[in-house]
Amino acid sequence: MDPSTTQRRAPTTAATTTTAATSPSPGSSLTQTAAVATPSNSLIRTLLKVPTIVTILLRVALWPLFKALNLIFPAKEFDGVNNTAAGDRAARAFVALFQQQISTVRPAIDSGDGNADSQEHYVEPPCPFSPRGYASTLNEITSSPQSSRPLLLVYLHSPLLPDDTTFLQKYLCYPQLLRLLNSSSGDDGSGSFGSVVCFGASVHSADGQKLRDLFGVNGFPFLALVNIKSSDSNITMDLLL
Repeated sequence: MDPSTTQRRAPTTAATTTTAATSPSPGSSLTQTAAVATPSNSLIRTLLKVPTIVTILLRVALWPLFKALNLIFPAKEFDGVNNTAAGDRAARAFVALFQQQISTVRPAIDSGDGNADSQEHYVEPPCPFSPRGYASTLNEITSSPQSSRPLLLVYLHSPLLPDDTTFLQKYLCYPQLLRLLNSSSGDDGSGSFGSVVCFGASVHSADGQKLRDLFGVNGFPFLALVNIKSSDSNITMDLLL
């Protein structure tokens, strides 16, 4: 064999060997790609957990501050929309306020002895408004059959406005109206209602503020008559007056 021919083929063989060494096989290429993709997925999963970790750390860090604020600014007596006991206390406070207004405007009764100021025969009418909170009143109304369900008379009172007190004394405490409301409420202690249930609340209580937002009240005094309908867990109100 010609030596020159052998020398010329040698570089070709070396080049082939080099190419084979540098060209990755299909299997090795997939392995490298997977190895690169795995750290990227781990980084994404870690980043997705960051908001949860930050939230937990913030709650732990702010917990002493929340406890201090609760001690400095405790919940008021009538605060808490979901607090049934607070709602009942607020309703009883309104009933006491209304009963006081009834006592203030009690009419003078002539006893027949010529003294028009004598009130010995006067029987003060009771307050027609419910002593139960809004949640309790609503539950009792919706628990009755739809065919015999009473209407709800809502009165929102703003104690800081003098017009509201005047409205109470001149209109809601009117004797004939009180007799009508008491006869319509029909709550004689037996647990049964009449055709109307009266609910009153101060706008400074949680129930009063909730109803103010519900009806979109911008002025006071506010009086509304609504028909309550319920289906499953949904409660709707039809504004009648």
